[in-house]
Amino acid sequence: MRALKLLPLLALLPLLAACEINTHSEMDPDIYSTEFNFRMADATVNGPVASVQYDVPVLDSRVADIGLIMCYFYEQGTWTAMPYTYGVDNPQAQAVDYTITLGYAFRARTLEVFYEASTSDAPIRNQPDRRIKLVIVGPDVAGYYSKQGLDWTNYEAVRQALRLKD
Repeated sequence: MRALKLLPLLALLPLLAACEINTHSEMDPDIYSTEFNFRMADATVNGPVASVQYDVPVLDSRVADIGLIMCYFYEQGTWTAMPYTYGVDNPQAQAVDYTITLGYAFRARTLEVFYEASTSDAPIRNQPDRRIKLVIVGPDVAGYYSKQGLDWTNYEAVRQALRLKD
């Protein structure tokens, strides 16, 4: 199995811009996890999108192409898989006025976390900061656990199966 090329111990200082590394797998070097804060103060706003890009050196092109990259956000005592879309009600119309998606995108060595509104009239700059967990799993390990029926959207199941430290 080709393992993720994790950096030597000294290089495990914060790999994500302005983030602290505090989790990893006890089981396999092909598994990487970290928690960080997505801050709106750091976001670049372009129309209905507010995003922050992070450098992730362990996210090599092989993993970006055929591995598994998952993000989860923390709210009300639980970790929820991203992307996550919620509606904002219009009290006068008693209907959803617009939606906002908390999502992510990636390519080799880069992760982008974003809010995207369904309309440019939405107050995108007023969205809350979020605690985010990033889990990167190499293709061989991801394939094995997918065949075992692991629900990748359930962070607690992923944490237990991959033996991620919290």
